[in-house]
Amino acid sequence: MNKLYKIILILTGVIFLFSGCSRDPIREVLKNVEGVPRKEKDRSINWYKMNPQISEKVKNACDQNTSKYFQREDCINAKASLNLLLLESSTDLSNNIRLSRDREYFNKIDLLRKSLLQVHPIYQCSD
Repeated sequence: MNKLYKIILILTGVIFLFSGCSRDPIREVLKNVEGVPRKEKDRSINWYKMNPQISEKVKNACDQNTSKYFQREDCINAKASLNLLLLESSTDLSNNIRLSRDREYFNKIDLLRKSLLQVHPIYQCSD
């Protein structure tokens, strides 16, 4: 009877060990989404960039155990795509701010030119 308990205890421990070690949160995230490429190498940075919600979920799954998943290609690609999106949005924002300031500058110059034309008719161009 004592031997039977040891066998049951060992089998239970082995089952828990394998079930705990085989749980892959990244695979679970990707399994719940349609249109995910099957092979890990097909899920490139551009694929993750086109699917930012999935990238965020994969990043969160990777952050659960960084020591285990930090070199995994899915984690690297998901985090890289989110960083790339952030850089692109910052660049767009910077360009929009620059364009806005340029418009303000040209509007001021135009107003100044119009005020000069009203005060000094000599500056008017003759047709």
